[in-house]
Amino acid sequence: MILENKSKGANPFTDEINTEVTLTRSVVQYENLSQRFVCLKRDFKRQFAHIYACRLKSMKESVIQSSVAKWGKNIPIRKLTDLTEENDEKCIVIGTLFKHQELKPSILKEISEEQQVTPQPVISNFMSENDELVLEDEMQRIKLEGNINVKKMITGIVVALLGFETSDGKFVVEDVCFAGANAYPEKPLPLAENSYMLLVSGLNVKASHNILALELLTDWIKGEFGSIADQRNSAKVCRVVIAGNSVGCSDSSTGTYVVNTDLEEEIGTLNAIQQLDEALADMAGTVEVDIMPGECDPSNHIIPQQPFYDCVFPKASAYASFQPVTNPYECSVAGIRLLGTSGQPVDNIKAFSDFDDSLDILENTLMWGHLAPSAPDTLGCYPYYNEDPFIITHQPHIYFVGNQKEYKTKTVISNGLKTQLISVPTFYNTQTCVLISLNNLESTPLTFKV
Repeated sequence: MILENKSKGANPFTDEINTEVTLTRSVVQYENLSQRFVCLKRDFKRQFAHIYACRLKSMKESVIQSSVAKWGKNIPIRKLTDLTEENDEKCIVIGTLFKHQELKPSILKEISEEQQVTPQPVISNFMSENDELVLEDEMQRIKLEGNINVKKMITGIVVALLGFETSDGKFVVEDVCFAGANAYPEKPLPLAENSYMLLVSGLNVKASHNILALELLTDWIKGEFGSIADQRNSAKVCRVVIAGNSVGCSDSSTGTYVVNTDLEEEIGTLNAIQQLDEALADMAGTVEVDIMPGECDPSNHIIPQQPFYDCVFPKASAYASFQPVTNPYECSVAGIRLLGTSGQPVDNIKAFSDFDDSLDILENTLMWGHLAPSAPDTLGCYPYYNEDPFIITHQPHIYFVGNQKEYKTKTVISNGLKTQLISVPTFYNTQTCVLISLNNLESTPLTFKV
């Protein structure tokens, strides 16, 4: 659906507007399920090895169940210490994948390159033909070869591998099995009257030419834009989720995000926050609004990103309907389980594999049972000690990623449960958001042309 502003002062759909019509906003049951992403105590003195140990311990039973379902009960499950070169018996080993990549960024390489006169080329993908995979369990490591696609794997995935050890101490992989989600929520009952949820990302208010499109979006949400039929549809939107990069600091010519610290830049950021605060207050006056931080928002850089402080958006925070949330974010809306991020885990996986489609990555992370397996190796995260909050404990009905190049959607079915994968485009570049029906999970792109 494309909503186009043809002229200032004229309705782009019809001149027939009945100002006496009163519309009621849809209200549905809601629950915030993101408590595990909130960091109550912060201790950055810990080592990151603990999160890998916790990840393997937490996901091992799920991987065992999946492997037994796939390969049967007759194949023995061995620890790496129990493998012997003399016995090439087929068995199952379980552990965490580690991907050795020569091109992976290293602080030691960066320091040594500073001494060189010629600057090193900037690359966006760190794969090479020399990449290798290693499996590590609680006690030992072993190098992998055979039927496993190195280009499609990244560090941090917990797997079960079917195969055998060779005489030179390597494990030959014949098949691979992943954990998947640990639990599957019940199929929600259909609503008596259809309601919608709106997903939008990358508002990038700092870019001045984007303000009019944001105003059109805000007016549509408030029911002040379009015909009576359009206003009735907007009244059915029960919740707006803003998936990161709302303030914005992108260089549109390169598509990369830059951070400047001079006074002019700081003033521009402050003005953008104030403009965004006014827009959010307008939205929150009529609908529930959840806002997630993103890569270039005024929030902590590592994941999980914590909710914005109320003082960042004082006008919007005056409304009980306005809720700053974490990134990643999980909630239940009318019994529909929603899970997603502002884009960092997906973008990071693209940089260290040959995945180029965001939906393929979403589908694989769902199969892997983990939101951000590349954290903490190549994606910064909090050094957890006794838990790994990024494990996907329940298969979501809607699984989204924000700040992508284009809108795309795909349906995957696991254990009879349908999950809708959604790539939410950057609003700054596309002026497009995504409208999701809570009755059938179908999504529709909504574009505001200026």
